[in-house]
Amino acid sequence: MGKATLAQNIAIHNKIAKTYEKIHGEIYNAHEQNRLKQALLQACSEVQSGSSPLVVLDFGCGAGNLTQHLTDSGASVIAADVSQGFLDLVGSRTYAQKVTTFLLNGVDLHGIADESVDMVAMYSVLHHVPDYLSLMKEFVRVLKKGGV
Repeated sequence: MGKATLAQNIAIHNKIAKTYEKIHGEIYNAHEQNRLKQALLQACSEVQSGSSPLVVLDFGCGAGNLTQHLTDSGASVIAADVSQGFLDLVGSRTYAQKVTTFLLNGVDLHGIADESVDMVAMYSVLHHVPDYLSLMKEFVRVLKKGGV
């Protein structure tokens, strides 16, 4: 994915940010939401970093679906996305725990410190990432020992 494709992807997501949840019934339905909630609770239970509360990077946070589930479970979240429109939407909402938004550059996790998060979570994002294998190295870099 070149810079032009990345820019187009960002522009599209900025445009649809406010209506994303309405147009994606395949995600925003009771069955899928329950499945996601249970998967996130299971993943959080496997973190062995010793942190409390957990700090979770919601990579490609979109409208904040995982962010909501994670904060409801007691985690603090870094909601990260390339779309400022999505970050504005996430930042406008109220959560049970601390949520920090972070604008991604579309290439790496520059600006997120080494060993600073307990878990990385994402949903329906990797197909937007030009070099997802390099991104996996970035996830390892930012994860604390015992992280998931």
